[in-house]
Amino acid sequence: KASRARSASQARRNAHPAHRLNPGQGPGVAHHRHWMPCGFSGEIAGFRLGDRLPMRYEALTAAQDACLQFKSGCRGVSLVGAREYRLHASGALEHAPRGESAWVKQCDGGSCVLEPDTWLAAPAASHLATEEGVPGAGSCCDLCRATEGCSHFNYDAGPGLACALFSASGPPQDQTNFTAGRVSRPPLPLPPPLPP
Repeated sequence: KASRARSASQARRNAHPAHRLNPGQGPGVAHHRHWMPCGFSGEIAGFRLGDRLPMRYEALTAAQDACLQFKSGCRGVSLVGAREYRLHASGALEHAPRGESAWVKQCDGGSCVLEPDTWLAAPAASHLATEEGVPGAGSCCDLCRATEGCSHFNYDAGPGLACALFSASGPPQDQTNFTAGRVSRPPLPLPPPLPP
Protein backbone atom coordinates (compact mmCIF):
# COMPACT_ATOMS: atom_id res chain seq x y z
CA LYS A 1 0.00 0.00 0.00
CA ALA A 2 2.81 2.42 0.89
CA SER A 3 4.52 1.58 -2.40
CA ARG A 4 1.31 2.33 -4.33
CA ALA A 5 0.95 5.67 -2.49
CA ARG A 6 4.54 6.66 -3.38
CA SER A 7 3.94 5.69 -7.01
CA ALA A 8 0.76 7.76 -7.12
CA SER A 9 2.56 10.75 -5.61
CA GLN A 10 5.40 10.43 -8.13
CA ALA A 11 2.93 10.16 -10.99
CA ARG A 12 1.19 13.29 -9.75
CA ARG A 13 4.46 15.23 -9.77
CA ASN A 14 5.46 13.98 -13.21
CA ALA A 15 2.04 14.81 -14.64
CA HIS A 16 2.41 18.47 -13.70
CA PRO A 17 5.49 20.38 -14.94
CA ALA A 18 5.54 22.51 -11.81
CA HIS A 19 6.48 19.46 -9.73
CA ARG A 20 9.62 18.30 -11.48
CA LEU A 21 12.08 17.81 -8.67
CA ASN A 22 15.51 17.28 -10.16
CA PRO A 23 17.72 20.31 -10.91
CA GLY A 24 18.01 20.89 -14.63
CA GLN A 25 14.70 19.28 -15.57
CA GLY A 26 13.00 22.59 -16.24
CA PRO A 27 13.63 26.35 -16.15
CA GLY A 28 11.50 26.80 -13.05
CA VAL A 29 13.54 24.46 -10.84
CA ALA A 30 16.04 26.37 -8.73
CA HIS A 31 17.85 26.20 -5.43
CA HIS A 32 17.27 29.30 -3.30
CA ARG A 33 19.90 30.90 -1.13
CA HIS A 34 17.58 32.63 1.32
CA TRP A 35 15.63 30.81 4.01
CA MET A 36 14.79 33.76 6.23
CA PRO A 37 11.08 34.24 6.99
CA CYS A 38 10.92 37.66 5.35
CA GLY A 39 8.79 38.67 2.41
CA PHE A 40 9.12 42.16 0.98
CA SER A 41 5.98 44.22 0.65
CA GLY A 42 5.09 46.14 -2.45
CA GLU A 43 6.40 49.67 -2.95
CA ILE A 44 4.90 52.00 -0.31
CA ALA A 45 4.99 55.59 -1.51
CA GLY A 46 5.16 58.61 0.77
CA PHE A 47 6.74 56.90 3.77
CA ARG A 48 10.20 56.34 5.21
CA LEU A 49 11.71 53.71 7.50
CA GLY A 50 13.81 54.41 10.58
CA ASP A 51 17.37 53.44 11.57
CA ARG A 52 19.00 53.73 8.15
CA LEU A 53 22.06 51.48 7.77
CA PRO A 54 25.26 52.88 6.17
CA MET A 55 25.34 50.63 3.07
CA ARG A 56 24.26 52.00 -0.32
CA TYR A 57 23.24 49.97 -3.39
CA GLU A 58 22.63 50.84 -7.02
CA ALA A 59 20.29 47.88 -7.71
CA LEU A 60 17.13 46.86 -5.84
CA THR A 61 17.94 43.15 -6.11
CA ALA A 62 21.35 43.70 -4.47
CA ALA A 63 19.76 45.71 -1.65
CA GLN A 64 17.09 43.07 -1.00
CA ASP A 65 19.68 40.26 -1.04
CA ALA A 66 21.78 42.17 1.48
CA CYS A 67 18.74 42.83 3.67
CA LEU A 68 17.93 39.11 3.73
CA GLN A 69 21.51 38.30 4.73
CA PHE A 70 21.12 40.57 7.78
CA LYS A 71 18.13 38.44 8.91
CA SER A 72 16.38 40.27 11.77
CA GLY A 73 18.88 43.15 11.56
CA CYS A 74 17.20 44.53 8.43
CA ARG A 75 13.50 45.33 8.25
CA GLY A 76 13.18 47.06 4.91
CA VAL A 77 14.64 48.77 1.84
CA SER A 78 14.08 52.30 0.56
CA LEU A 79 14.67 54.09 -2.70
CA VAL A 80 16.27 57.47 -2.06
CA GLY A 81 16.61 59.87 -4.95
CA ALA A 82 16.76 58.44 -8.46
CA ARG A 83 18.67 55.15 -8.01
CA GLU A 84 20.09 54.77 -4.51
CA TYR A 85 18.77 51.95 -2.34
CA ARG A 86 19.28 51.90 1.42
CA LEU A 87 18.69 49.33 4.17
CA HIS A 88 16.86 49.99 7.45
CA ALA A 89 17.02 48.31 10.85
CA SER A 90 13.48 49.46 11.71
CA GLY A 91 10.35 48.50 9.81
CA ALA A 92 8.18 51.18 11.42
CA LEU A 93 6.63 53.49 8.83
CA GLU A 94 6.81 57.27 9.17
CA HIS A 95 5.46 59.91 6.82
CA ALA A 96 8.37 61.06 4.68
CA PRO A 97 9.09 64.72 3.94
CA ARG A 98 8.48 65.43 0.28
CA GLY A 99 11.48 64.43 -1.85
CA GLU A 100 13.25 62.46 0.88
CA SER A 101 12.24 58.94 -0.16
CA ALA A 102 10.56 57.75 -3.36
CA TRP A 103 9.19 54.59 -1.72
CA VAL A 104 10.00 51.88 0.80
CA LYS A 105 9.54 48.10 0.86
CA GLN A 106 8.99 46.56 4.29
CA CYS A 107 10.24 43.16 5.33
CA ASP A 108 6.69 42.35 6.40
CA GLY A 109 6.98 38.62 6.99
CA GLY A 110 3.35 37.70 6.59
CA SER A 111 1.93 34.33 7.59
CA CYS A 112 0.76 31.15 5.88
CA VAL A 113 -2.57 29.34 5.82
CA LEU A 114 -1.91 25.59 5.52
CA GLU A 115 -4.24 22.91 4.16
CA PRO A 116 -3.01 19.39 5.04
CA ASP A 117 -3.61 16.52 2.60
CA THR A 118 -4.31 19.02 -0.17
CA TRP A 119 -2.58 19.77 -3.47
CA LEU A 120 -3.20 22.97 -5.47
CA ALA A 121 -3.45 22.41 -9.21
CA ALA A 122 -1.82 25.77 -9.96
CA PRO A 123 -1.27 26.83 -13.58
CA ALA A 124 2.11 25.75 -14.95
CA ALA A 125 2.84 29.34 -16.01
CA SER A 126 2.62 30.44 -12.36
CA HIS A 127 5.40 28.06 -11.23
CA LEU A 128 8.36 29.98 -9.80
CA ALA A 129 10.68 27.26 -8.46
CA THR A 130 10.86 23.89 -6.74
CA GLU A 131 13.26 23.25 -3.86
CA GLU A 132 14.12 19.78 -2.58
CA GLY A 133 15.10 18.80 0.96
CA VAL A 134 12.77 21.25 2.70
CA PRO A 135 12.20 19.90 6.24
CA GLY A 136 8.52 20.81 6.64
CA ALA A 137 5.54 22.84 5.44
CA GLY A 138 6.56 25.69 7.76
CA SER A 139 9.94 25.93 6.05
CA CYS A 140 8.19 25.85 2.68
CA CYS A 141 6.11 28.79 3.91
CA ASP A 142 9.30 30.65 4.86
CA LEU A 143 10.75 29.98 1.42
CA CYS A 144 7.62 31.31 -0.28
CA ARG A 145 7.63 34.46 1.88
CA ALA A 146 11.26 35.09 0.97
CA THR A 147 10.61 34.66 -2.77
CA GLU A 148 9.34 37.69 -4.66
CA GLY A 149 5.98 37.04 -6.29
CA CYS A 150 5.23 33.84 -4.38
CA SER A 151 1.68 33.61 -3.06
CA HIS A 152 0.98 29.84 -2.93
CA PHE A 153 2.91 26.61 -2.54
CA ASN A 154 2.63 22.83 -2.48
CA TYR A 155 4.74 20.88 0.00
CA ASP A 156 5.36 17.18 -0.63
CA ALA A 157 6.30 15.27 2.53
CA GLY A 158 7.35 12.26 0.45
CA PRO A 159 10.96 11.15 -0.15
CA GLY A 160 11.98 14.33 -2.01
CA LEU A 161 10.65 16.77 0.65
CA ALA A 162 9.83 19.13 -2.20
CA CYS A 163 8.49 22.66 -1.93
CA ALA A 164 6.94 24.02 -5.15
CA LEU A 165 6.34 27.78 -5.28
CA PHE A 166 3.66 29.55 -7.32
CA SER A 167 2.53 33.09 -8.11
CA ALA A 168 -1.11 32.00 -8.44
CA SER A 169 -3.47 29.44 -6.99
CA GLY A 170 -5.52 26.66 -8.52
CA PRO A 171 -8.35 24.31 -7.56
CA PRO A 172 -7.53 22.28 -4.42
CA GLN A 173 -7.42 18.49 -4.72
CA ASP A 174 -7.25 15.81 -2.04
CA GLN A 175 -3.73 14.35 -1.94
CA THR A 176 -2.10 12.39 0.88
CA ASN A 177 1.38 13.58 1.99
CA PHE A 178 0.88 17.02 0.43
CA THR A 179 0.24 20.34 2.18
CA ALA A 180 -1.04 23.32 0.21
CA GLY A 181 -0.25 26.79 1.50
CA ARG A 182 -1.24 30.39 0.89
CA VAL A 183 0.76 33.43 2.02
CA SER A 184 -1.23 36.14 3.76
CA ARG A 185 0.43 39.56 3.97
CA PRO A 186 -0.87 42.69 5.67
CA PRO A 187 -2.40 45.34 3.38
CA LEU A 188 -0.19 48.22 2.28
CA PRO A 189 -0.87 51.56 3.99
CA LEU A 190 -2.33 54.41 1.99
CA PRO A 191 0.08 57.22 1.08
CA PRO A 192 -0.13 60.32 3.27
CA PRO A 193 -2.43 63.10 2.05
CA LEU A 194 -0.89 65.91 0.07
CA PRO A 195 -0.40 69.15 2.03
CA PRO A 196 -2.99 71.85 1.35
